[in-house]
Amino acid sequence: CKRANLRSFAALPLRIGEEVAGVLGLASYGERDFEEQAAFLETLTGQIAVGLNNAVLHEQIEKHTAELEQRVAERTAELVRALAKAEDAERLKSIFLASMSHELRTPLNSIIGFTGILLMGLTGELNPEQKKQLQMVKTNGQHLLSMINDILDISKIEAGKVFPEVEAFDLIALVKEVTGSFEPQIREKRLTLHSRLSARIKMRSDRRRIKQILMNLMSNAVKYTEEGRIDIAVRKLQDDRLEVKVSDTGIGMSKENMKRLFQPFQQVGMELTKSFEGTGLGLYLSQKLANLLGGEIVVESQPGKGSVFTAILPLAVDENSAVFPADNGLGGRR
Repeated sequence: CKRANLRSFAALPLRIGEEVAGVLGLASYGERDFEEQAAFLETLTGQIAVGLNNAVLHEQIEKHTAELEQRVAERTAELVRALAKAEDAERLKSIFLASMSHELRTPLNSIIGFTGILLMGLTGELNPEQKKQLQMVKTNGQHLLSMINDILDISKIEAGKVFPEVEAFDLIALVKEVTGSFEPQIREKRLTLHSRLSARIKMRSDRRRIKQILMNLMSNAVKYTEEGRIDIAVRKLQDDRLEVKVSDTGIGMSKENMKRLFQPFQQVGMELTKSFEGTGLGLYLSQKLANLLGGEIVVESQPGKGSVFTAILPLAVDENSAVFPADNGLGGRR
């Protein structure tokens, strides 16, 4: 300072929080030039410190943003690869199931057909024991064929290869046809069937798929009801829809089991249902078919008191705007 003839000098710390980030130094040729400006210099120093702090924060934000963008890009690439792999696996699964089901159905149909010929006595007279054994072969073959058909239907639906075959029909007549097919099982288990049906309800939908839904709901009710009754009721709703309600006095379900109800290969309450045969595909398929036709299946149940399954369906389906299940990635509509 003496060599430069400087008579006044001021040094003010630049603080960021509790840390000193630097020092602001001022010098003057006059004596005590900075005493009167002390308050101003302190304010100036504070503003400079804030500016420095903002610059540091901005640099840190840019650094973290770049790191985050890099991580997001890497994670997105991983997800894209995983999604592509999952889609390939799903496609291969559907192809495999369809192929396997077809290869199994062909010989199974032959077994069922030839068993029927033997039971009719076309190849010779059978004794009672032979008839009994052959009938068991035919019954189990038909049961296996039904399960294979369920698997094939599910694989087609998930692959987006099933579209409604729309026709006009009487739903009440269809319901009576379905319930009539279960009369032998209902009598065998000494259950009672109560129907609340109107005279006629005209539908324009896929009759075969609706029959599948009704068959699965009735089969489920009969299977899990050991005593009591089964009720089926049909009624129109106000918004061009209808509901088919199937109630039973069977084993019922807990809320936890109901969460898994419409998942594939699930039989709820396995600890209670070990004696009941099945793949656990019926309700899963029924929900998929209901979704395909623009409807849904809802359930209410209490353990030990029974269950109520309600299929809510539109009275008419436009085959050019059929709704696909939401979880199959097909974009919602045909």
